[in-house]
Amino acid sequence: MTGKERARRVAVAVAVPAAPWAPHAARTLVRRTVDAALRGADAGADDGAGGDCAGGDCADVAEAVADAELAVSELVTNALRHGGPPVRLRLRVAGNSLRIEVQDGGSGSPVLRGPDPDAVSGRGLALVQAVSQEWGVRTARPGKIVHATIRLEGPVAGPAAA
Repeated sequence: MTGKERARRVAVAVAVPAAPWAPHAARTLVRRTVDAALRGADAGADDGAGGDCAGGDCADVAEAVADAELAVSELVTNALRHGGPPVRLRLRVAGNSLRIEVQDGGSGSPVLRGPDPDAVSGRGLALVQAVSQEWGVRTARPGKIVHATIRLEGPVAGPAAA
C-alpha cells in the first residue's frame, strides 16, 4: 500500500432516520467522507468535495462525488421506502474507491427494472448501476445490504464506462 493509499482510508457508519431529509444528509456525508479521505482529515469537516484532490484531477473527483451522491441518495431512499428499520449507511474510502453500503431490515430484494417511459418511479437501481463500477445485494441480519462502489479518480472500469 502506498502512502497516498494509506491517507485515503476513511470509514463511517451511521443510523439513517426515517425522515424526509435522510437522503440529503447521506449526500452530505458522502461529500465529507470523500473530502476527508483525500485530505487525510476528519470526516466532520466540510471544506468542499475533494479539497486539493490529493494530486488527482479535481474535475474527475467532483464528477465521482456527484455520482456517489446520486447512488447514496437512491440507495437510502429505496431502503426507507421499500425496506424496513433499522436502516444503516456505511461509507468506506480505500485507495481510489468509495464503497457505499445501505442495510435495511426488510426481507425483500431490490429488482433492477427495465425502462418504462411512462413510469414515475423505478429507475433508482438503473441509476446506481450506471454510475458505479459495481453494485449488488447480499443478505444480512437483519434484512439485506445493497452496495455500490464508485471510482474516485480515473476512468470508470465498470458498466458506466460504455
